[in-house]
Amino acid sequence: MVEIPQDIRCRLDELAQTFHDSEVYQRYERCSRELMKNPEVFEKMNRFRKENFALNTKGGSGSGMEPEVRSMLLDRFSVHTNPLIGEYLDAELEMCLVLREMLARIGTLADLKLDAFSSEDGSGLL
Repeated sequence: MVEIPQDIRCRLDELAQTFHDSEVYQRYERCSRELMKNPEVFEKMNRFRKENFALNTKGGSGSGMEPEVRSMLLDRFSVHTNPLIGEYLDAELEMCLVLREMLARIGTLADLKLDAFSSEDGSGLL
């Protein structure tokens, strides 16, 4: 395992704490605590999340699932009738988008010369 230099580790710790203290994360945690008070609702929501994830990550066009399929999935689990579930899913999405942006920004810090992984005809790895 690579040893992370202490100055970088300190900054990572600061970033992690800043994220943990953010309104985005705090909203997610509040929603999560409220949902966990009702294990049956929490389990129903998690089944929805699991199937939603599976549908969105299946091979194919990569555009995600069609609105009709998502609507059927929502109806199947009746999660759209519970405002707390809607709030949780919104908070989770917002948190994931923030994390994705953070990772993308960190990822641009180093030029890894990945052009060598793609081919001229577009059939390469990237």
